[in-house]
Amino acid sequence: MDRREFLGTAAGGGLAFSQQAKQAPAPKYEAAGDWISVRNGDRFHNRPLYGANRPSAVLAGDRPHLHYLHTPFACGRFLIAFERQGRARWCHDFTEIVAGYRTGLMRWKLRDDAFPGVALQLEALPLADADGFVLRLEVQGALPGDALIWAYGGALKLRGSTLFWALDPCTIAKRPSPYVPFALEDCPGNEVSVAGEFFHLVPPLAREKRELVVMGRSSAASRLLVADAAAWRNPADLAASQGSATPVVCGRTAIADGPAPTYWVVQSFHGSPGNPETHLLRPESCWQAGLARSEALARRVVVATPDPEFNAAVPAANAAIDGCYYPPTYVHGAMAWNAPYVGWRSVYGATAFGWHQNVLAEARHYLDSQTKQPAYTHAQPDPGKKFCVQSRESRYYGQGRIQKDHGMYNMQEVFFDELIHAWRWTGNRDLEKALAPALDLHLAWMKDCFDPDGDGVYESYINVWASDNVWYSGGGTAQSSAYAYAGHTAAAHLAERAGDAARARAHRDLAARIREATKKSLWIPERGHMAEYREALHHQRRHDAACLYTIFLPVDAGMLSAAEAAQTLHYTEWGLERIPRPAGGELCYTSNWQPFIWSVRQPDLADSFHLALAYYQAGLADQGWELLEGGFRTSMFHSVVPGGLECEPPDLGAGLTDFADTVSMFARTVVEGLYGFRPDYPNGAVLLAPLFPRHWDHASIRTPDFSLAFERTAGVDH
Repeated sequence: MDRREFLGTAAGGGLAFSQQAKQAPAPKYEAAGDWISVRNGDRFHNRPLYGANRPSAVLAGDRPHLHYLHTPFACGRFLIAFERQGRARWCHDFTEIVAGYRTGLMRWKLRDDAFPGVALQLEALPLADADGFVLRLEVQGALPGDALIWAYGGALKLRGSTLFWALDPCTIAKRPSPYVPFALEDCPGNEVSVAGEFFHLVPPLAREKRELVVMGRSSAASRLLVADAAAWRNPADLAASQGSATPVVCGRTAIADGPAPTYWVVQSFHGSPGNPETHLLRPESCWQAGLARSEALARRVVVATPDPEFNAAVPAANAAIDGCYYPPTYVHGAMAWNAPYVGWRSVYGATAFGWHQNVLAEARHYLDSQTKQPAYTHAQPDPGKKFCVQSRESRYYGQGRIQKDHGMYNMQEVFFDELIHAWRWTGNRDLEKALAPALDLHLAWMKDCFDPDGDGVYESYINVWASDNVWYSGGGTAQSSAYAYAGHTAAAHLAERAGDAARARAHRDLAARIREATKKSLWIPERGHMAEYREALHHQRRHDAACLYTIFLPVDAGMLSAAEAAQTLHYTEWGLERIPRPAGGELCYTSNWQPFIWSVRQPDLADSFHLALAYYQAGLADQGWELLEGGFRTSMFHSVVPGGLECEPPDLGAGLTDFADTVSMFARTVVEGLYGFRPDYPNGAVLLAPLFPRHWDHASIRTPDFSLAFERTAGVDH
């Protein structure tokens, strides 16, 4: 019997699958090499191109129309049209549009029935070392007198990171009629001017302090004017209009004879512009620098498999991980939540894809904020928060606590696990030197806060992604216990390397005690998995309905034997809801809990990827691939954003484009799971155990920069 049809009769019954497998639809987006493309797609602004580790991005998409963002401003939109004998048509309305995306580069191949024999290729890139973007256009089949009409304008200010949240393509996709090529209502209050070959735009609310100025220029001779955006629907009408209460810059550019491309550069400046010669006067150099950056990202990790979609998915993940890095930290998401939060599984992917110096920079940044001196000794719930969170005078905020970018959360359990993971991957001595004392303080903090009775079983307290609306009331769990077990195991290794045998033995004994106590309290022999938690008071009942974190974290931490790992993973096949995806593979809901509110019951892609990793760690290749496939195909080829790695598919949940949690777990599952590369350099070991699905005839990994990245990265000691 196929397990999709299995209703689950073991141990009290399981769940029917909520959706039956359907015939796979034609892909929304197709893979061609490392390009992800679509023919005549209907979306605008649905593929972010992230700035070079800056809070700026340009929203490209299926249609050749750009929306430029520089926090906290939506800085304007760029449109381009082709004109012949007085008839002009915006390129985003052309008859045939083939859009392609690859690691931060967007390309459109354009033809229109109104202009027979004319072919345009337009490409867009973020600037490599500044805030802005650059365009490159090639035209074939132009006749004398043909011209380009282009426009830029429509800027406004939003508050902080709400800019990227409000314009996240997955968020916009949920709104009625979301795909709007131009927003006339954004133009009032814009200060637009032209000076020779340059244009200037100052958004509303930015004038007095000159908080932000946008400048732009075309490489080809252009007639610039301030036009009336109310005439935007017809390019020829716009080019003949004059500025009003809705100003926009408009240019008419003659098409040069021969194959020479035309470039546009748009750059934004906080405060007064610097020397514009750096970028605006050298558009071709800007293009080459941006292209070099894109190609370097494309080469960082490359796979060659029988699956063309997977081959294109991995380079796209390179750009997504890079888009989440705002030095010195990885933010919560490249679009929505582009703000720093410690932990949250946001760093694993940077380690797995070789950005070791970035991980070291984040480690130093946050470890510097750890409370080193004793402060606050007792738990103290906050009455102002209905005793649901700890007050600022609680032990929770005392010695060992990371203070930066943390809020009420306890994601430092994840953060230290990420640093341990990075240390094992690299053997970096600088990281080891910083990690060893900080980990000891962290483990003491964990013991005081989450195992005050000393029984070796730790409470989970807002320490995983799905914990916003979950509280264990002091009861012991496998989740926090797994993090404590992994922490003490690593602390023992660190102490051994420091020559402190007594401290190493103490940590090793604590790790063994945690493992034994957790299994004794929570393991369910007749079901073959850990319970979710055991009540701290009164009857001390065991709650058996486990969520995914209770399943995959003990496997990831190495708390279970091989047989126990296989048993606990099997629970997700009969006891949790699986969702077959029409494009292939499946996802697994994080829990069966009710009510159906945020964080309690989600089909989260990062959790499905983490579950896939656990299957690979248990040696179950086909089961791991089924979850990996269900996540990346759904998100990257059959959703809103080509090549995007979402928090949840928009058809099932919240979306959120290139969410760091999802991107990281995808990267880690690919490298450590599918390809089985799991280094432990401090202990002189590298496990190489590829686990390819049976339907692949052959597979190999090509990593010209992957291996070199280790050698070039300072402090990687192997």
